[in-house]
Amino acid sequence: MRPSRALPLLAWVAALLAIGRWLLDLGGDRLAGPGSAGPAAWWAWLGAQAPLDSAFAILRLVALAAVAYLLAVTALGLATRLAGRGRWVRLSDMASLPLVRRVLDGAVGIGFTASALGLTSLPTMARLLPPPGVAAAETVASHTPVMRAVPPLGTATMLAVPVAQPTAATPGSATMAAAPEAAPATATATMRAADPGLPGAASASASMTADPLPPNTEDDGEAAVAHEHAPGRDAPGQADAPEPSAPAASDTAQVETWTVAPGDHLWSIAEEVLTAGQGAATEGEVAGYWQRLITLNRDVLVDPDCPDLLFVGQVLDLPTP
Repeated sequence: MRPSRALPLLAWVAALLAIGRWLLDLGGDRLAGPGSAGPAAWWAWLGAQAPLDSAFAILRLVALAAVAYLLAVTALGLATRLAGRGRWVRLSDMASLPLVRRVLDGAVGIGFTASALGLTSLPTMARLLPPPGVAAAETVASHTPVMRAVPPLGTATMLAVPVAQPTAATPGSATMAAAPEAAPATATATMRAADPGLPGAASASASMTADPLPPNTEDDGEAAVAHEHAPGRDAPGQADAPEPSAPAASDTAQVETWTVAPGDHLWSIAEEVLTAGQGAATEGEVAGYWQRLITLNRDVLVDPDCPDLLFVGQVLDLPTP
């Protein structure tokens, strides 16, 4: 038991003893109560006392009984935790209060319950130990992010418009008319994007065929065909290189763990984790994180009904604060 953690327990017991002593000192002639516990003595005492005096005397007796109860459950819980018997701890906690259990867990911790390991049943120990041939890991290894480039799929086809025969036009105008005797021209250009991992991934093929045109009798030597690429496309023979995709997220996020040391318990672990992450934490924040810590590690606890029964060297997963 660490001295720093034993201070709350000592203060709790000292406060109960001081209150009990003060209540005993109040027991004078007016608040002493009946000398006997029999019903006849009580009725005689109530008839002889003033109503206000009898009310305060009864309150004093109830307070003394409450102090005695708290001292009894504190002593019982401390003894069972030091003995390391899980069944006895559960029974004492059933008769105790959450405040008393919290004070005891914070003071005793788990350092003095290591002897409970020798008294734990073999099936429970087999459930906690790793299978044969499997090494116990202190931490969960994180996965390395992998970058994968997904090749573009599909085939892009460009169809060229039929070649038209230019006609005479006035300056400033551009008119294209197809010759009536000319066969329709065909032109095809195909660009296929392949897997970038294969040879010739960036290559493209283009083929164009056209029927010969008859000579133009109107404008000899003046024929021009303009070919413009569609907006956003490269010239034939050039394919867009696939852009690398964003790195894939890791399969499993890194999980932080806590190795139980002598004197550790779930409440102290929750308090230390929150204090290290965000500074001083309130009792409500520690209680919430304590519940999440129990839920996350319930399958590796010695006794799920008594989560503060741990052993030194046990590895616990820590939820995100």
